[in-house]
Amino acid sequence: MPTNTHKILNIQIGHRIRKQRKICNKSQTDLAEVIGVTFQQIQKYENGTNRVSAATLYSIAKVLELSITYFYGDVADIIETSELECIVTRFNKLSYEKKMAFLQLLS
Repeated sequence: MPTNTHKILNIQIGHRIRKQRKICNKSQTDLAEVIGVTFQQIQKYENGTNRVSAATLYSIAKVLELSITYFYGDVADIIETSELECIVTRFNKLSYEKKMAFLQLLS
């Protein structure tokens, strides 16, 4: 089961695929034909519904004349945000005593 970080990353990659595809004036069908998938699959990639495999992302990058790193952007921010949300969620589940003990450790 994908984590929240994975879902966010899939959506980010999909948005970047769509953005660059439009900049290159290519339709979903155009891109799909070149990389060997259906246009429906391109829609799913762009919506973040389906994860793009590394090999497919490499093919998309070549067609759109990009470095594969373009699609990842600033992944560190996404991961840090997701990890912070996890820490806050777990902290909120602690008893008052455990929260106070934890805060003492930090000071």
